[in-house]
Amino acid sequence: MSLSAAPLRVNVELKARLAGAVGRDRALDVARALRAADLGEFEQVDTYFTTGRERMKLRESSSGEHMLIRYSRADQPAARKSQFRMMPLTEPASFKAILTKQWGVKAVVRKRRHLFLWEDRVRIHIDRVDGLGDFLEFEAMLDASRPDYDEAAATLDIAHLRHDFGIGDDDLVATSYSTLALESQDVPSGT
Repeated sequence: MSLSAAPLRVNVELKARLAGAVGRDRALDVARALRAADLGEFEQVDTYFTTGRERMKLRESSSGEHMLIRYSRADQPAARKSQFRMMPLTEPASFKAILTKQWGVKAVVRKRRHLFLWEDRVRIHIDRVDGLGDFLEFEAMLDASRPDYDEAAATLDIAHLRHDFGIGDDDLVATSYSTLALESQDVPSGT
């Protein structure tokens, strides 16, 4: 299967920064108190490619589920709609070499992700990202098989979770991990 032939998926998502280990531990406690299904913890390496207008990353995971992901999403701190296509990979190193030669690597992000599923419709990611710190992401999955669960309902779920996790406006993050990683590497001129 090619990436272009993969089904288009849609979710509504929100990302927030957690305040150190205490914030991460508290987020884990809240997810468990909400009785979200604990799907485990994984090491992930996301290699982002410089593809112009589109966003593309190759995800290698300690779970053995490697994916090529192409997505589009606005950079804004509020809950936002994301559209994406995913293609499973059995030989990620080969794909990475080809894409690196064709597009060039924009950034590489390493993280430890603890994954929960709340109410069978919202993925909760509690991430520890190398060099960036701890983050919390919500991804409310829209699916044509559930026509009653639309973008408005997904946005309400995210607002509910934002309240339960105590996420303030100052905690919200508008950009991707790749952008944060690139910004953290910027060194002011003259220093």
